[in-house]
Amino acid sequence: LAGLLHSSYYDTGTLPASVPESNFDCGILVFPNPVKSKLTLKTGDCFEKGFTLTITDINGRIVKSEKISGKTQTEISVENFQHGNYFVVMESEGKRSVRKIVVE
Repeated sequence: LAGLLHSSYYDTGTLPASVPESNFDCGILVFPNPVKSKLTLKTGDCFEKGFTLTITDINGRIVKSEKISGKTQTEISVENFQHGNYFVVMESEGKRSVRKIVVE
């Protein structure tokens, strides 16, 4: 996450409210969007060695963070998330992909 921090950041385990643009795309799919219960991340072989998944709300608070092994498809439960906008950040070895999602 060090690459995500700007000169102004929170010390309380949060990311800045403005999440930097992706520097890596590779055809990653994040669906459905909007989502109600299960979010699917289809990364193919973009992150062969796995990646760190971080989901933040629009205020920069981390609501979920976990390491994902080298899977090509992952399901994430968002059932307990408040309705609203979130950023899904997938990062590994200097590669970062950011997607905006809406939880209904």
